Amino acid sequence: MEGTTTNPALLATTFYHTIYAYDGWNSLNSIMEELKDPIRNMPRAIAISVTCVIVIYTLTNVAYFAVLPKDLMLASPAVAVTFGNLTLGVMAWTIPVFVACSISGGINGYTITSSRLLFVSARHGHLPRLLSLVHIENNTPVTSLMFLVWIGFPIIYIVLSFFLCVMPVVEQPLEVVVALVILATSIPVYYFLVHREQKPQCLLNAMGEYF
Repeated sequence: MEGTTTNPALLATTFYHTIYAYDGWNSLNSIMEELKDPIRNMPRAIAISVTCVIVIYTLTNVAYFAVLPKDLMLASPAVAVTFGNLTLGVMAWTIPVFVACSISGGINGYTITSSRLLFVSARHGHLPRLLSLVHIENNTPVTSLMFLVWIGFPIIYIVLSFFLCVMPVVEQPLEVVVALVILATSIPVYYFLVHREQKPQCLLNAMGEYF
């Protein structure tokens, strides 16, 4: 088909441009302890939310392709705004408003889930213990929940992850090397703050080890 490619490296890098649009589902795992009946509600929440997002995004892209020519879509800095200008007329201003509402909802969700990551890390001694304090009335529970899944799921995930990690090296080697260097900077932090049993006294004081 004209304008398409079968290059597997480009296919892998394309996933990175879209995968974070579906990233919110894994944030649910960060608030597992606060869910009622998580064994039942967690799979339902993930399945329903991901399905709704897929349907909405698919219909949105169908609308874009039905209205916008390919050249205009590629040249547009904001496809949704261009779409609104062509279809909504004087009401085109509603598109940025809806985008802002969507972003606000995303920020609200990530604020809730990210704070739980800090809480658990502090509870295990990886961050200052001040972050592990809980509300005196609500008293967040500390029991961990474990999940057993069919072994095929993690195997498929590993294969797909390997594909998404290796293929970009072929297409964009420089960007991959820079990303690896940035990731490598976390190794000393992990070694001194987590792995090493005898931590420097200054670090213990800074981490609130005795508070």
